[in-house]
Amino acid sequence: MPRLGCCVWISLPRGVYRPALQFPLLEVIQAQPALHRLQIEMQRSGPIRLKIYGVEKTLVDCFRHRRWLGMEPVLEALKDAIN
Repeated sequence: MPRLGCCVWISLPRGVYRPALQFPLLEVIQAQPALHRLQIEMQRSGPIRLKIYGVEKTLVDCFRHRRWLGMEPVLEALKDAIN
């Protein structure tokens, strides 16, 4: 029987404590503090406020980390940004 998996990608400044979670699978990308603060936007998901990166920074990070991500999600992010 197939198992459903969930993976969450987060970005943290270098040197910050990396949380350890059993579920969901957590992938952490560490960035220089100055780059980590660039182009952060606030979004609401019900009562929760989320800090997310803008489209341009997301694309740059996808291409920067394409070896970890693979090209499929990078190209999907590019298609989403164009549309």
